[in-house]
Amino acid sequence: MSSLAIPSADDARWPNQTGLRVVIALATGAMALAPRLASADDPAETIIVVDPLGVRPREDEAASASVITADRSPRSAETMADLLDAVPGVAVSRLGGVAAPALLSLRGSTWEQVSVYLDGVNLNLASGGGVDLSTLPIGDVARVEVYRGVTPIAYGGSAIGGVVAVETRRPEATGATLEAGGGSFGTWFGGATAALVGAGYGLYAGLHALRSAGDFTFVDDKGIAFDPSDDETVARRNNGSRELDSAIRGHVALPGDRELSVLALGFARDQGLPGYPRFATMQSRLTTRRGVATLAYRSHDDAGPTSVLRAQLYGYGLEQRLRDPLGELVSARTDARDRTFALGAVARMRWAPVDWLAPAVVLDVRRESFTPVELTTGEHGGMSTRLTGVTGAEVALRIGALDLAILPSLRLETSRDVAAGRNNFGRFVAPGPPITRALAIARLGITQSPGDGIALRANVGRYARVPTFLELYGNTGFLRGNRDLEPEHGITADLGGALAWAGGRARLLADATGFVVLSDDLIELQQNASGVARPRNIGSARVLGIESSAELRYGCARLHAQATLTDARDESDSAAAHDKQLPSRPRVHVAVRPELRGIAIGSAELGGYVDLDVTSGNYVDPANLVSVPSRTRVGAGASLGLGRGRVHLIVSADNLTGARESDLLAYPLPGRALYFTVALATQPQSKEP
Repeated sequence: MSSLAIPSADDARWPNQTGLRVVIALATGAMALAPRLASADDPAETIIVVDPLGVRPREDEAASASVITADRSPRSAETMADLLDAVPGVAVSRLGGVAAPALLSLRGSTWEQVSVYLDGVNLNLASGGGVDLSTLPIGDVARVEVYRGVTPIAYGGSAIGGVVAVETRRPEATGATLEAGGGSFGTWFGGATAALVGAGYGLYAGLHALRSAGDFTFVDDKGIAFDPSDDETVARRNNGSRELDSAIRGHVALPGDRELSVLALGFARDQGLPGYPRFATMQSRLTTRRGVATLAYRSHDDAGPTSVLRAQLYGYGLEQRLRDPLGELVSARTDARDRTFALGAVARMRWAPVDWLAPAVVLDVRRESFTPVELTTGEHGGMSTRLTGVTGAEVALRIGALDLAILPSLRLETSRDVAAGRNNFGRFVAPGPPITRALAIARLGITQSPGDGIALRANVGRYARVPTFLELYGNTGFLRGNRDLEPEHGITADLGGALAWAGGRARLLADATGFVVLSDDLIELQQNASGVARPRNIGSARVLGIESSAELRYGCARLHAQATLTDARDESDSAAAHDKQLPSRPRVHVAVRPELRGIAIGSAELGGYVDLDVTSGNYVDPANLVSVPSRTRVGAGASLGLGRGRVHLIVSADNLTGARESDLLAYPLPGRALYFTVALATQPQSKEP
């Protein structure tokens, strides 16, 4: 967000050794099992796909990556944060309940170091603030790919933490769906989709709405964590939200193996900003409007029969309006409107002139503008602009006799800023002189298969990130700017493998990876007692970790598990922070999900699941003096399918133990919650949990 920055919280303390045993057991067990070639049954129904022989990410064969497909097991009132939280290496920081901001970290990265793409459009703007996962509704989503520590060449600019690529539904068959539901905290939602497919063309449309009061209860400690005598259970005020999102997508076949497609996505939300509990607000609100439009061309024969060419033009607009009429969040009455516009073009081509060589190139150009306005005074801030260009090339060298692939890549990322913004007192400043930066990016990936059902991989790369306008110039809310920030630089490396094993009715998919990230001039947010944060460059930082996942199937029963150990340390010269855990990096995250799917009882089909999520706590300050405790969440759900899946009923419960918890200091999460969904479809659907 550009009008309101979210203060950072600090890292996780590991409460006991149980989590380490789980991580090591999954990692070593996955690599030690004697593998056998896995069967390819039902690959589309896999939730988190790690099978090297099944569904794999499309853009990078050497990456440590996970895929979430459209046929995943759903939960009622499911969010993008819920989906991604089950992926290894991921840490999601939530600031509340339904429709509240949620931000993503990969392998101990900051939120800004993760690039999020929506149908090929990079949502990370020069204005900054990180990409809010809650603004990515999943009603029209077909597929999500998560690349940890690697940026595939197809995505142009690099990211230190990795890439999350979200793809909306493509019209595949004529039909329609209708869905409605509701549940705790005054939450109601509904949506409809329709698709029309003919010879050589397809059209898809989706519309979804959500409304929530967000009035869950929590324990207010009055800002004094060590004195429980004044604690009080209160309802979260000014936490309601209303939103509407839509998608229109169409394609038409051209002569030859070519296609032209168009896409338009819209999102609108009006939400209350409850603020810190001890400074609860009554009228502060944030309104968000976002639109994305693209025109894309794809060909498989323009550069020969082995070539794939994709060219895309896109436009992006974002408006955020912060209204604080009583000065509850800001020291003065505020009505700030920030607008960001981006226009860009990207072209990617890959071809294979010979069996052992497959080069790829990318050209990515983008212009962004950011303009703040203070509506209470009519004062217009200067326009900040950033022109970004990326050129890159990659070559896949294959040695068939060894089942070995080597993938070196190089990129040059250039940017030219003309920046204005606000000073530390919230006042507009005039645009400064242009600032030009050039960053060289390099990466080497290796894959090798020593046997059927086994895939080994290794990656090493150098990445960089230019500070955002928000980090450089702050806003009128919770973030002060720092004009002296330097670009971040990082070296990432990982070594891992995956296996697939099948025997009788049993099937096992497993994956394990060890990784290291070394960062220089890392940009971190320091939060003071009033919740105001200021970015600074840390001299250096080091992140070590292990991430692992496994899926075991036997008939109708499935067990999904992931465990991540992350040790992120401040390596700067600060006496107070040296060797302390970095902010917003839980050391341990374990998620386990046993489920039953497709149990036939007469003409009906039943399913059920249980979710267990354990995350160690965080620290709020660089010196690790103030902590957020660890959290454990337990959920469960059941579904009933009728009429060959044309009618579906889903019931989901979250936080069954009613635990009082938070991911960030002073941002409580909801307690026990229950949601239900009724879905109707003209075509058979598979929606078992």
